[in-house]
Amino acid sequence: MQKNKWQNQILNEEAVKRVENKIVELEKVCGVELVLSIVKASDPYPAAILRFTILFSLSLAFLITYFFSFEHDTYIVFLQIFLIILGIYLAKFPKLKKCALSETETKREVKEKATELFAKLKVSDTKNRIGCLLLLSIEERRIELIIDSYLQEKMSPEILSAIIKEMSVNFKHDQFEKGLITAITMLETRIKELFPELHQTKEFNEMKNTIIWGDFS
Repeated sequence: MQKNKWQNQILNEEAVKRVENKIVELEKVCGVELVLSIVKASDPYPAAILRFTILFSLSLAFLITYFFSFEHDTYIVFLQIFLIILGIYLAKFPKLKKCALSETETKREVKEKATELFAKLKVSDTKNRIGCLLLLSIEERRIELIIDSYLQEKMSPEILSAIIKEMSVNFKHDQFEKGLITAITMLETRIKELFPELHQTKEFNEMKNTIIWGDFS
């Protein structure tokens, strides 16, 4: 399957192979299933587009009518319609849309998308419920790590937060391969420490080890 331009900007073909090999290594050593998904955006954020359009069109209309006079009110109506259409168009650009997004909103949407993928990809249907999902959302610059019920017995939210925090340091500098390799290595280390018995129960590879790409914008 041919990758899109944005995907190649995140990981080239060689980097993809190295990351996927690292997933295979983790699964062999720890006896867990890891699903890695990288999405361009987790949601189209229609509310953000609406907020940006309203703010943009009203603000610009106010400035134009303040400095320029119109002979007929009809011109003002047409101006407002034009600015609304222009605002909708501009709001589709991620950097401009981001101006109308809150951190709470992006955090919620990325978490919901991770939960949705966890269920859709049937990560929880693995043998002994030992699956986990790592989601990286590029435009929101957010990461979610979901683990199955068995792993939750000993892996606290603090452990998961530490892994995500370490990944974030690399992602801030667009070092995506390094961040992913670091996260998978940290996950492998903690699972080996907390669940030494899992390696003995591993019988076969239940899920694909390839990166799942997506764009929900």
